[in-house]
Amino acid sequence: MIKRLVVNILLLALIQQSNSISGQVLPLRSDSATWYYKSTAWGNPPYTYRHVQYDMLEDTLINNINFTRVFSSLGYTYAYYQDAGRVYAKSLDHWACDTSVFLLYDFNLVANDTFRLYDCNSIEHIVIVSLVDSVSTNQGYKKRIAFSGTQGIEVCHSIDSMVWVESIGSLQDLFYLINFEYISVSMCDQKYEFDSLIVSNGIILHSNIPTEDKNPPLVYIDKEGILRSSVDMKNIQICNVNGKILDEISLFQNTHHLNLSQYSSGLYFILVNCKGSQVLLKYFNE
Repeated sequence: MIKRLVVNILLLALIQQSNSISGQVLPLRSDSATWYYKSTAWGNPPYTYRHVQYDMLEDTLINNINFTRVFSSLGYTYAYYQDAGRVYAKSLDHWACDTSVFLLYDFNLVANDTFRLYDCNSIEHIVIVSLVDSVSTNQGYKKRIAFSGTQGIEVCHSIDSMVWVESIGSLQDLFYLINFEYISVSMCDQKYEFDSLIVSNGIILHSNIPTEDKNPPLVYIDKEGILRSSVDMKNIQICNVNGKILDEISLFQNTHHLNLSQYSSGLYFILVNCKGSQVLLKYFNE
């Protein structure tokens, strides 16, 4: 009887601990991640598709705090730790960046809060929270925070359009204070060089990738794999994560059944060409 009571108490404690953990906002995951993104020169198509592999090792003690080291193709450059919905980071690049610990993410922010950013050259930017909501992912709904420039403060494009997503971080890269693949430049220098990032950290965003068009057509992929558009689609291109075009299909209709059974599982890009507009979607082939 006593043994069974002890087991029940332990089970109850585990359940309560699990529920507590699931209710917490986890800004970043601690496991390895691949980040997929599209880039463009001077804001114009054609787009190229690239990916960066990050490996995480939660094995470093700095000032009695457990940090997670981040490795890329260029080696060990950043470390971070998480606490109560916040992420604190430290750069290892003594030549290009401030190496002090700074607040990288704060998922406790609410609408109209201000947040102070420093880019890799220690240039200060103040942004304001314009939106706090949820976004659909393959692992349920995750918290999303969007920013805009504070009134009276000049803010460059890559900051003004910054979006954070719970368990992913920023859609501008894992560490948004530097350029892709640790090219050390001011965030404002990215204005015409890079477009929106696509992230795979075990989590796939269901929302469409933003388009350059101010009034884009409504284009989406439904649960049955049907590509649907509010206007007729001229053609679509199916590309792999390296930007290679695998197939090009002429349509002149507003629906098309995507059949990627001949391709391996993974992330693919669907470039939809409509009259006077292009929309880029991502599709995870099971």
